[in-house]
Parts: sequence; C-alpha cells; structure tokens
Amino acid sequence: MSTDRRREELRNLIKRLGIYNVSELTGMKIYELAIVSKLSFDYKTANEILWSLIYNDKLPKNYQGFEISLDEFGGAYYWNYEKTTRYYGPPLKEKIYALATPFWDANPYIPIDIEYYEVYTLNGIKIIEKNPQIFSMIQPIKEWFNSVEELIIWYKEFYLEKVYTEIMEGVNVIRKDSKSKIIR
Repeated sequence: MSTDRRREELRNLIKRLGIYNVSELTGMKIYELAIVSKLSFDYKTANEILWSLIYNDKLPKNYQGFEISLDEFGGAYYWNYEKTTRYYGPPLKEKIYALATPFWDANPYIPIDIEYYEVYTLNGIKIIEKNPQIFSMIQPIKEWFNSVEELIIWYKEFYLEKVYTEIMEGVNVIRKDSKSKIIR
C-alpha cells in the first residue's frame, strides 16, 4: 500500500473516530498523527493538536516573563508571572495570574481572564491583593489550518503576542488603580 493511501486511510479514521480516539488506538501523540497524516483541520481539532504540542514540549512555555502551563483536567492555559518591578517606586515583587485558552470550549476565540494580581515587598509582605476579574476576548481568530506547521506559526506569531498584549493592558489598568493604595 502506498504512503499516500495510508495517509488517506488515517485521515478517514481521524474523521470517523476523532483525533483523540485514534491517538489512543495507535499510541501516537495527537500532534504526530496530524503530521504523519498531513491533516488539515478546524479550530476544534487545532485545540487538541496545540495542547499536545505544548504538553510534549514542542512549543514555548515561556513568553515575556510569563510561564504558560496547562491544566490537564480542564484544558485551560494558565499565564503566570512573578518578577521584581519598580512601577510603584521601590523594588517590589509582582505576581500576575491569568487564563488565556485558545479555542476555549470549542469556539473560535481566545477568552482572557486576569484572575489575580498581587504585590509583595521583597521580604514577602503582601501589600496589594486583587481579584480583578478583568475579562477580554480576542476574536475572530483563525478557524482553519492547512498543517501543523501553520498552527505552530499561528501560536508563535499570533497567540503569544496578542495574549501578552491583552494581559499587560489589563495589568496596566490594575497598576494605575493600585498605585494610590501603596503605603510609603
């Protein structure tokens, strides 16, 4: 049987059973199936492939000081940041916790939720604690991908930059609101 024929059969199997189930059946990772089959796919399948790529360390998990982690049970993407800042004057430790899951709940957008914002003195005394629930949305986003390579480019050149920009815009609002509350 030719390679093209095998790819076509694999694509048909994925279409019939879903990429996750075919991955379980074959023992191949989701992103490997997509590459081997030369699969083109919609945003719903892109979510599964992207998650597989990140989980298997094939894509960056750090961007501009943020650590990106995956929730294995819920599928969410967490953006966490902890760094020294001089925004408020003296050096302080700033912590940001946000969620930004592409194609969340099988939809063609990226909801961004800044859940927590905290500021500490360098010796660990908490001076600001906020649960701002700043929510924004990046939409519309790409709904069809012709290859895994196209998805990787989208992640590196669109997702990372857009999410970072949205989070930092929200953080700047929180910082401005918090600046007057810092006791000097």
